[in-house]
Amino acid sequence: MDLSILIVDDDPELGDFIARCIRRESPNCSISVVESGKECLEHIKSNHVDCILSDYQMPGMNGMELLSALRAQENSTPFIFITAQGNEQVARDAFMNGADDYFTKDIGFAHFARIINSAEQSVRRRVAEEQHRLADISLRESEVCIRRKLESLLSPEGDIGDLDLEDILDVPALQSLMDDFFKISRFPMALIDLEGKVLVGVGWQDICTRFHRANPETLRHCLESDTQLTIGIPAGEFRRYKCMNGLWDMATPLIIGERHVGNVFAGQFFLEGEAVDCEMFRSKARQYGFNEEKYMAALDAIQRLSPESVEAGMSFLTKLAQKLSQLGYSNIKLAQSLAESEALTEALKDSEERFRTLFESADDGIFLQEYGVFVDCNSKGVEMYGSLDKGEIIGHRPAEFAPAVQPDGRASEEKAIGYVTAALDGEPQRFYWQTYRKDGTLLDVEISLNRLSLGSKKYIQAIVRDVTYAKMLERQRADLYSMVTHDLKSPIAAILGHIELLASNAGEHDADTAVCIDSVRKSCKKLYALIDGFLSVSRLEAGKLEPQFSQNDIYLTIRDALDGLEKISKGKGLALNVDIEDVLRTEATLDHDLVRRAILNLLQNAVSYTPAGGAVTLRASTRNEGGRDFVEVSVADTGIGVQSDEQARVFDKYYRSPRTMNVRGAGLGLFMVRSVAEAHGGRVEIESGPGKGSTFRLILPLIPRPT
Repeated sequence: MDLSILIVDDDPELGDFIARCIRRESPNCSISVVESGKECLEHIKSNHVDCILSDYQMPGMNGMELLSALRAQENSTPFIFITAQGNEQVARDAFMNGADDYFTKDIGFAHFARIINSAEQSVRRRVAEEQHRLADISLRESEVCIRRKLESLLSPEGDIGDLDLEDILDVPALQSLMDDFFKISRFPMALIDLEGKVLVGVGWQDICTRFHRANPETLRHCLESDTQLTIGIPAGEFRRYKCMNGLWDMATPLIIGERHVGNVFAGQFFLEGEAVDCEMFRSKARQYGFNEEKYMAALDAIQRLSPESVEAGMSFLTKLAQKLSQLGYSNIKLAQSLAESEALTEALKDSEERFRTLFESADDGIFLQEYGVFVDCNSKGVEMYGSLDKGEIIGHRPAEFAPAVQPDGRASEEKAIGYVTAALDGEPQRFYWQTYRKDGTLLDVEISLNRLSLGSKKYIQAIVRDVTYAKMLERQRADLYSMVTHDLKSPIAAILGHIELLASNAGEHDADTAVCIDSVRKSCKKLYALIDGFLSVSRLEAGKLEPQFSQNDIYLTIRDALDGLEKISKGKGLALNVDIEDVLRTEATLDHDLVRRAILNLLQNAVSYTPAGGAVTLRASTRNEGGRDFVEVSVADTGIGVQSDEQARVFDKYYRSPRTMNVRGAGLGLFMVRSVAEAHGGRVEIESGPGKGSTFRLILPLIPRPT
């Protein structure tokens, strides 16, 4: 611990000996020696002292009288006796008068180590006591201050003019902020009110703290500089000036509620390259009775700052002052708003009662969630679940009442978390969900999620509508759709078979007839493929997609998907780029028709959502993952892109982005792509961003794992 120690002993040789012994044990200690109590009292007026080591018997003023004089001046500097007068009565009197410790003048370095240790402990104890005393004073003053603040702010005639700057700002927090900034920048600064009171300070130079502000006359110069030389600085600007003690200072005003309440200072420095009038400072030392050697050493220690660092530092402090002004004014407004809180609380209670009435009388089930768990529900919600009371619902997660997997193939827990997270981000959600009633029967519901604030808490409000009957009609429609398309397929197959027979006897027909037969055959094939596509969609909707695996050339499958697309893209003004040579003669076990349709869906999506002048790029390559071979088919476009919060949902059945409602579609294309990928043991990935286009990657194993 580095201490500044003052030794008081009327025997200069003994005082010097004690100083040398202490320096030997603690080289970093700063030690001064005086020969009388009177010299001690003069010394501490202009010098910082952490601890006093004093002799007891001295002429003029003995050690006990010196201690009494110090305590009478409310000087609490730790005081330790080192004396040859070693008796119990002297020791008892010393402690009763406020001495911190008592030692005899023994010879030996171990003895002085104990003295140093006692000095360090005394300083630490006194610092702790001072902090406790200041905290106690601060607490009492704070109570008075708060009462005065409330009277000033909440009464109709209250005014900011009744408040001190330290009443408005959080001084300890600002001190901590400036301490941290100083560690980085080494830029000295302070916050001073209009009375010259330093509220916050850091990086102050010894020449100011130990000399200029320790002497009454030079302190007056400091206060005049702090209060008079800073008058009239416009808000948002700063002024640089030489203080009345010869150092550079800078200041910017602190304005709160259009009232100048203080200044943010930086100072106590010289500029780099500036010639310092050392003789002028020497004369100051002599004029005001400073220790000239120590005063000039403090002068030499003053920082030299470059004009650039000064400019940057004051730019920061000017902005800090503006922020403090805003913060102080905001604190005042906040205090005033607290006066209205009781009326607002009553209004909130009325609002909650009205909400409760609407909540309980709704025809749909309404559930409130917090952190993904039900915390309330209305009577209709209890009825939908077939429960006797809401206690069987509250405290549980939605997925606890649902099948492990939803009809769209997503895990219930994962799906619930995804939609709730999106709703918490402020985007309303609407989706289909299956859950169990209490008796174990399935319930089809449509859920709308919204973020809801009640008081200071945020909830998710789920409005749940029973769509069991609507889903039954939908399934019947799907069954009818499947039956009709299947029954159409048989006669079309018969027609196509007869056309193929006619075409096989091409030599028996004239040229016109042959053309007609070929046209009918092509039209039948297109109609057959269209009906086959309808059947695939029907199977997808029913969750019965079953691939028909066979060995296929992936290159030819991709080429089939591209058939006719070049003409469509060209008609829309798009460039179609194809790079699939890497998969030439690559055999894969897959369902040719399903994979072709999945690739076609990706291509059609890219064409639909890319404006004229853009480009669609199809690439294909093989890759190895974990010892298995895969084919990757990617379709990239330069279209509108997909927002990040929508990317997980674009593969959901019937999902359509609100931004793309002007483009025709049923919301099944990407759902089919994902279904095909998963049916082959593969996956589909998306990489996109608004305005950056999209890239979809269909990744399939060349040899699917048996299921």
